[in-house]
Amino acid sequence: MDTNRDGSYINEVEQQQINPLDLFVSSIDTLHHAPIDHVIPPNAGWEARPTRSSGIASGGHSDNEREEIRDLCRKGIPPCLRCAAWIINVFASDATLSQSSADEYGTLAKVRILDHGWKLVLLSLFPDASDLERADLLDFGVGHDHLMNILTRDHGGEIDEKGIKSLIVLLHGVRDSLGVEFCPMMPDLCCLLLSHMPVSP
Repeated sequence: MDTNRDGSYINEVEQQQINPLDLFVSSIDTLHHAPIDHVIPPNAGWEARPTRSSGIASGGHSDNEREEIRDLCRKGIPPCLRCAAWIINVFASDATLSQSSADEYGTLAKVRILDHGWKLVLLSLFPDASDLERADLLDFGVGHDHLMNILTRDHGGEIDEKGIKSLIVLLHGVRDSLGVEFCPMMPDLCCLLLSHMPVSP
């Protein structure tokens, strides 16, 4: 049983009326595979189970309410909503998209489409499974010593082999698909994003 943002429970009828694919995607830790806190504090301004129709926060989408959402983000996004909030804000910066259309990109339905597109990109980057095994960790100009700090201590301790593989895949995608070759902040940024989302978004 889920709770509303005021702490009251969402009844079964309300749950049945929610299309699961219209719910915002939850965060996952792809870097360390640690559990993500899925509790949204009551009265924090965030929906307990936000859908595209309700928005990711309790406000609507007028200019004033967008500023309220910005304020909520500055105060702290609940860990379980960070993946969806990041995706939505990337698309919200597109002036041709309405807020509702930008919200759609953070939903489970849209993320499934993004996952499919990522699988096609992945096949072009690593046509054979052995290609990924031989792929090097790119440093984007950050330098070997700092890259070792990123892998061992800067992001919550040592990153395991599975997390490093996710980082390798993402960095190769940035270089080979987007053409970015020098960006010293890129490994840090990718680690930060992988702490709350899968590789594909």
